Formats: sequence, structure tokens, C-alpha cells
Amino acid sequence: MAAPALPTTFTRAGLTAAGFEGWRTWPELRGASLVDVPRTPATYVVVRDTSAPPRFTTTSTGGWFQGRDPTVSVDVLAAKWVDGATTVYIGKADIARRRLNQYARFGAGQTVGHRGGRFIWQLSDADTLLIAWHPITWDEPAAEYEHRLLQHFKALHGHLPFANLRSSGTAWRLRRPPNSRRVVPDHASVRQRPAAAGVRPRTRPTAEPPRW
Repeated sequence: MAAPALPTTFTRAGLTAAGFEGWRTWPELRGASLVDVPRTPATYVVVRDTSAPPRFTTTSTGGWFQGRDPTVSVDVLAAKWVDGATTVYIGKADIARRRLNQYARFGAGQTVGHRGGRFIWQLSDADTLLIAWHPITWDEPAAEYEHRLLQHFKALHGHLPFANLRSSGTAWRLRRPPNSRRVVPDHASVRQRPAAAGVRPRTRPTAEPPRW
């Protein structure tokens, strides 16, 4: 089966015409345990279906996965915002239901590994965002279709979507927000088992601070 045509626009209407379906809010997905989301490879989008200017919160609702604060400064968010675009994130999944479940749980504050797309959790209207998915029913990896969507979006808007921080291995530079703190395990406070006589005690490696 041939790959579908790329959307003419990244609006809800344009994405629907290209094969995206679902269009659920995060509360709706969580409330239904994501039963509508397929357990198949897919790409997915997060759409803010309004032309009203965004309002950013100073604290993210996202979880602190591996001790890393998901919050960034409002200045960073404002600089990354793409004027005139309603799609704020494009993602991929080998198993769509599992990946979107991780995304939803991360946004609810759980320590789940889904930092990708985390900027959406500092939108004041995050609960009204719409999530749609496109099951991959043709011979193409979800990652490749995601890449083509991102490049097409960039060609139309000049930038990646608001919450996409990397494409093709190139990361968008993110400066650490002022007054944020890195959480580094204090290994000195961890009790170690005494070494047996004649056995050199093992030392713990110095923890590397989380990368931003």
C-alpha cells in the first residue's frame, strides 16, 4: 500500500483529510483509558484548535522523570511558539496506545519517561488540546512518516512545531531556566555494605548531572 499524501495544512481539517483520527482531549483519553487508541504503529499530533494567543504557566504539570524538572522559563516558551500554527506537537509510536498513555501520565505529574513534547504541559489550556493519530497501514516505519511530517511542517511554517525540540538528530538548543535546580543523587549519604577482609571496597561513580 502506498504512503498517503502529506497534509496540505496542519489544521484539524487538513490533518483529518490526510487520515488522522481520534480528536480527543487529554481528559477524555484518560477517562476512557485510551481504549480508542490503536495498539499499532502510528504517528500522532497535538493540536490547539484556536487562533487565540497562548498563555503559558510558570510551572509544568509534567513529572520529574529521573529527577529532571520539566519546567522551562516563559521566555523560552514564547521564543519557541510558532505563530499561525495550530499543531503544537508531532510524535510517533511503535504502539500508539502505550505511547500516548505514557504522554498522558507524564502530563499528570507521574514520573514517566515521556519528556518529548513536554512544552505543552505549560500551556494554560493543555486540557483542551486535541490529540489525533494516524495508524501506519502502509509499508513505512512510523519514525519515517513522523520525519516527513516534521519536514513538511517546517517547510510551511519555517520552524518545527512548538513542542518538538529535535528533528533528524538535531536538537533545538534549550537553555536551563533561571532558579531551576538539578537533582543529583547524594551517594555519600547511601550506606554501603562493609567490605570483607582483604577485599578492596567498591566505589560508586560520581553521578553525572542531568542534561538539559
